[in-house]
Amino acid sequence: MGDIWNIKEHYKRSMGSLWDASGDRGFCIGGAGASNVIDYRAISSAGDFADFGDLATATRSPASGSSSTRCITLGGDTPSIIDVIQYFEMASTGNASDFGDLSLARAGVSGSSNQTRIVCGGGQAVPAGADVNTIDQITITSTGNGADFGDLVAVCGYSASASSPVRAFTVGGGQPSASNVIQEVSFSSLGNGRDWGDLSSTMSTNGGCSNNITGLTWGGANPSASTDQMNSFNLVSASGGTDFGNMTDGVAGVSGTSNSTRGLHTGGHDGSNAMNTVGFVQYASLGNAADFGDLSVTHSYPNVGPCSQSHGGLRAGEPRGLATGSGRGFSCMGGAPASTNLELIHIATLGNTSDFGDATVSRGFATATSSTTRAIIGGGDTSPYSDVIETFEMHSTGNCADFGNLTAARRENTAVSNSTRAVFAGGYDGTRQDTMDYSTITTVGNATDFGNLTVGRNQISGSGSSTRGVFTTGNNADPGALDTTDYITIASAGDATDFGDATVAKDAAGSAGSSIRTIIGGGNTGSIVNVIEYFTIASTGDGSDFGDLSAVRQSLNSSTMSSETRGIFAGGQTPSNINIIEYITNASTGDAADFGDLSAVRTGVAGCSDVHGGL
Repeated sequence: MGDIWNIKEHYKRSMGSLWDASGDRGFCIGGAGASNVIDYRAISSAGDFADFGDLATATRSPASGSSSTRCITLGGDTPSIIDVIQYFEMASTGNASDFGDLSLARAGVSGSSNQTRIVCGGGQAVPAGADVNTIDQITITSTGNGADFGDLVAVCGYSASASSPVRAFTVGGGQPSASNVIQEVSFSSLGNGRDWGDLSSTMSTNGGCSNNITGLTWGGANPSASTDQMNSFNLVSASGGTDFGNMTDGVAGVSGTSNSTRGLHTGGHDGSNAMNTVGFVQYASLGNAADFGDLSVTHSYPNVGPCSQSHGGLRAGEPRGLATGSGRGFSCMGGAPASTNLELIHIATLGNTSDFGDATVSRGFATATSSTTRAIIGGGDTSPYSDVIETFEMHSTGNCADFGNLTAARRENTAVSNSTRAVFAGGYDGTRQDTMDYSTITTVGNATDFGNLTVGRNQISGSGSSTRGVFTTGNNADPGALDTTDYITIASAGDATDFGDATVAKDAAGSAGSSIRTIIGGGNTGSIVNVIEYFTIASTGDGSDFGDLSAVRQSLNSSTMSSETRGIFAGGQTPSNINIIEYITNASTGDAADFGDLSAVRTGVAGCSDVHGGL
């Protein structure tokens, strides 16, 4: 019965997003010369680190912290001391995005985190040499500025850090001379730090890491020459540090990353040269570090704080972000009135939407698409047309962040994507557009010209497979509603090619589907209709009858969400604005059925999912 019970427990945890094991990636970020490089490696497997992407703002000596899915860096110098907070999602590669600002610009800050909160203490503020005892806090899932948490026992800068699921530690550092003090705060309670004991020696510009029970700190200046000493200390009960062993190199300005069994020291400066070396130790065994591999570049004075998917602040079995491609669908923003709402459904489970977060600006008639982890939203109807692209990470609740800009402001456009590239098409900016532009989903920045549709139009619908995007119907004003259907190869920029014709000319229809079928429903042919038809993506040709929506609906052109098995139509007009969500089974023909409701009546919403046909 024991084995059966274990299977049952694992199932319960999985269904509740309670994972017994998390990812294994560790990171080394930034460094001297105001580097923007992010390096990563699987901690359990020795070898060289690889390039992950770039910081949005290059920096030296930032604090850092992470949940099991999102890494955040805070402050640093460029060489000017900055207050910038940046973040990236650890499951995929790509560049960092802006998150917000610290309450006070500073470098050499100590960062600690658990699954939900980062606290960062101390650091050097303006003017240079002005060490502080300020502690900031941020909530990892929600972009925004740092808020006051309390104060450290003593001012310090360029300290190491450690984390358990309940406590944050600032270790050593300059006060202004090298210190041996360990300071602690509780993640759950705002307030000032307390003394936790002393290291066996003084350290400044030291690095460190931890598992749930043991904190390690290493290297640094002691008091001025680079040292290879390593100290360990207990995170559960207050006590002093004890000698652990020696690093592979004596270095200051060193970082660290870890999982539950192994700690890595990364980079640093040996007094003469910036280093790219990585050494490792096992928490369970006192002793010297062994060679692990090399960083992709030298990192001197990189990030300070836990930045891995399984560090000491993350407890096994606690809620974690869902796995990529988990079947989430998102209904974003919408008009009448314009909204910032981001709402969530689970495509496999009937029901109403739940709140997920907010966009940066309210707008309707934008379009959205996604990879398995990241959604991007482009265009819309602000002032009166928008070129804004914003993004959110789909596996954990939170708000949008700025991504970049379309090549042209417009509304009533559509988009298709595969796992790496999003292509935006058509729209209206006072005239009907044939513009297509694309973004690399993992890389924050402005869109790039892709090519042109066969005919300019707005209220256009789009979906596709991982190789081909299909754009169908829309409005050209002259002659009006269209039956035109185009296609592109997503990986290759160029103009669209004729695919075939819809069964009837219309605009404002919604396009869902799988990797096999593009399925469009509703729209306006001169009157609002409920007809659903489909195209087979791999072979050009005309549309075929699929079934009917439960009622006539329009303004659906970007409102749809899909999995490989289900297509979802949300909101729209009958002509009254509605909150109805309906679904179809993509592989068979037939009428739509009730799924649930949006939180409010809404038209012109932007829909996407982490399991659509392009993935």
